[in-house]
Amino acid sequence: MPSFDVQDSIAAIASPPGPAVRGVIRMSGPEIRSALQACFYGALPDESAKRSSVTSGWIDVEEPLGRVAGDLFYWPGTASYTRQRSAEFHCSGSLPVLAEVMRTLGQFGIRQAAPGEFTMRAFLAGRIDLTRAEAVLGVIDSQSEREMEVALRQLAGGLSGPVSDLQDGLLEVLAEIEAGLDFVEDDIEFISQDAILQALGKSQTTIQMILQQIDQRQISQQIPQVVLWGRPNAGKSCLQNAFAGNAKAIVSDVAGTTRDYLTATTTIDGMELQLIDTAGTLQSTDQRVSPIQMLAEDQTESVTAAADLTILCVDGSRNLDAWEQQQIDEMAGMEVPTLLVQTKSDLPQQWQHPVAISISSETGRGLEALGKAIVGQLREARSTASNEMVASTAHRCFESLETAGQELQLACQYCQAGQGDEIVASVLRVVLDHLSAVTGKVFTDDILDRVFSRFCIGK
Repeated sequence: MPSFDVQDSIAAIASPPGPAVRGVIRMSGPEIRSALQACFYGALPDESAKRSSVTSGWIDVEEPLGRVAGDLFYWPGTASYTRQRSAEFHCSGSLPVLAEVMRTLGQFGIRQAAPGEFTMRAFLAGRIDLTRAEAVLGVIDSQSEREMEVALRQLAGGLSGPVSDLQDGLLEVLAEIEAGLDFVEDDIEFISQDAILQALGKSQTTIQMILQQIDQRQISQQIPQVVLWGRPNAGKSCLQNAFAGNAKAIVSDVAGTTRDYLTATTTIDGMELQLIDTAGTLQSTDQRVSPIQMLAEDQTESVTAAADLTILCVDGSRNLDAWEQQQIDEMAGMEVPTLLVQTKSDLPQQWQHPVAISISSETGRGLEALGKAIVGQLREARSTASNEMVASTAHRCFESLETAGQELQLACQYCQAGQGDEIVASVLRVVLDHLSAVTGKVFTDDILDRVFSRFCIGK
């Protein structure tokens, strides 16, 4: 991200792109008042005012638009998001109108803001820390109610709170250790070795809990994988094609047509997911199993173990065999959640099961119910995961937290070995530096670039 002067006065269209009844132009910087005095016709609040205010008026732009009427929201001094003099002009949402207002502001020294510059100013001014800045982006980019909840929780301090508490506790331990070092000749013990070990152990536990949350968050951000498995010719490929809307999988009446697994990305009931069609299982039957078939079934086991959900497809037009009955009986104890699907319901049915979802890929019967069941299972599984942070925060913070945990382990070892409080104190300073990198108290241009380059203009 380019290095911008935070004392520049900036403006940007902050409302979503596209035509709308209402549009918003956001401004921040020391010179916005003088610019508004030159082009806004309305009563600006007294500069000594300590609270935000709103007034109606218009901004005079060139013909043919002339006067653009709207409401001016004004934040004096440090009462704003950026802790700078700030304003918002709310007017018609027409893009040509907003563009003309932006052009007029530019004539009076207010430049176009870069993506994320408003939030970056809030961060640099100490209004928010880095994890909250990323939470702002998480709110903007959220595509589900769950993602919105996670981002809002982080914005409210969901990650900053535990890390700050961790820092405060370790700073207190470090202060006690260093106080003892200052009075080492007087043989005064400010904190015992047991107390140090207890505090370090508690801090390690906290870091491990946060790292677990990060792992779960990263897993949850992947596209869910749903594996179709069962006997050859059980309707797996037809089902994949019915959901994917194409003929990607080869469909045939000949058992064993699929000798590898085929993947199709599709959207079901608003959720994007991958449907994986696997080779039919021949083992435990009277048929001769070839080395190629054995390899295909090994691949089936591998992708099934890594799936978010599996669908056991069983042909309803023929009787269950022993292997299929065994799989159905063991479904409840399977590690990966599994749905039982009774395929080919357009043909005479030979068996029934109370939890089976009956479908026909040929007629479409039961596909809507199956789709809702798939999405419901996936959402239920994800709702139980402790996803407490925005994905970008998780990715950025993982290395710092992991290193802090390793350094804490080293400090414990030094303390247990009686290596001296000086060494323990030096390691704790390293730990605190890594924790500060999480919240942004210690940062580099590279970190800021990774965080704010993903923002849109006006945020």
